[in-house]
Order: sequence, then C-alpha cells, then structure tokens
Amino acid sequence: MLTFASCEDEEVTSDCFEAVVLDQGCGTVLAILDTAAAQIVDAKPSNDSVYVNTFNLHPIYQVPGKRLYITIQSVPQNEAPSCPGFIPIIYPHIKVLTVSESPCN
Repeated sequence: MLTFASCEDEEVTSDCFEAVVLDQGCGTVLAILDTAAAQIVDAKPSNDSVYVNTFNLHPIYQVPGKRLYITIQSVPQNEAPSCPGFIPIIYPHIKVLTVSESPCN
C-alpha cells in the first residue's frame, strides 16, 4: 500500500491584539496596543504601542481612529509591495489574519 504525506507550512498565528487605525496612505498604519506584538514583528515598542503597516486590511476598517481586534503575521520587508511616490514606510509590515470590531474571546 502506498501512502502519501503532504508537507504543508503551518501558518503561525498571533494572539489577538487590540489596535487602532492611525493613517492611510501606502498601506494602513496601525498602533497595536500591546507591546507583546513587538516580538512578532521584531521591533521595539514605542510607549505602550507597536506601530505596524499592512496592505491587506479591508477598506471598511481603514478609518483613522477605528479600534480593531486583530491577529497578525509578520511580513519580511522584501515581500512588502513598493509604493512609488510615497514616503518610504518605516514601520514593520504585517499581514492581518483576522479582524473584528469586538474584543477577542
């Protein structure tokens, strides 16, 4: 009997973090309100927040001041889209895996 096993990368998900939308331009800048997110994106927190940029947040959530609850995955700098004509992005890039307007369970 022949058996096949598939090798599939497991997607590492983060804890659910509270975040606030700060700005929209080339991507969306979020302030994650938990310094534990700094370990995921390999960045230093600023005060009580970790600032990140994402390119996959749905437009209905891209409202400055909007409070969200998200799970994230870090995106390497070389895999992030370029933004000709925009000021270079200084924040680490993330992929938003899940998003909600209600606190996580």
